[in-house]
Amino acid sequence: MARSAPVSIPLGSLTQAESRTDLVCSACGSDRVTHISVTLTDGSPVRLLSCRSCEHRSWEGPDGALELGDVLDSSRKRA
Repeated sequence: MARSAPVSIPLGSLTQAESRTDLVCSACGSDRVTHISVTLTDGSPVRLLSCRSCEHRSWEGPDGALELGDVLDSSRKRA
């Protein structure tokens, strides 16, 4: 099966102010947040958010926050 071309999203940098987003940590409010968008094994698009200040991590899907267990279930290979 042919895959469609990935959407081109400009790369950012934590060290360049113009590359930062308006994201803030839900735990401490810091703007030092790294975010990584991935597609899970079941095809679900998700984003990992990780705070560089307090090390809080969270996952978001198209409909909002996700529990880690849900992300892990969607990441498992199916036999």
